[in-house]
Amino acid sequence: MAYYGENAVFAWINFDGAGTPANRDSYNVSSVTDVSESLYTITFSTAYGSRFYCIAAFAGYNSYDQQNFVSSPSGTDETTWNASGSCRVHAVYSNNNHNRDPDVMCVTIIGDN
Repeated sequence: MAYYGENAVFAWINFDGAGTPANRDSYNVSSVTDVSESLYTITFSTAYGSRFYCIAAFAGYNSYDQQNFVSSPSGTDETTWNASGSCRVHAVYSNNNHNRDPDVMCVTIIGDN
């Protein structure tokens, strides 16, 4: 059963980002697209009512130090990575400032539905 309302999970996805993204499991996500190395567009099955929601994400690697973070794509404005029908997330491997496709990527969208 999905919870709808104030501060609800609107969408989530767990996928393998190495190579072609492989969706392991998701809710209200129709697709995940590899834009470039470690940069993904997540398209929602049902669009959000606005572009004002919260993105919480994690990226992990099987055989590297876990010094990474997830952010918006560099050099873009908010409307590029935060839209009502999709969002963009960038997994950054911070140990050597080199982008690397994560072995696991988890993204959750939270807001007023």
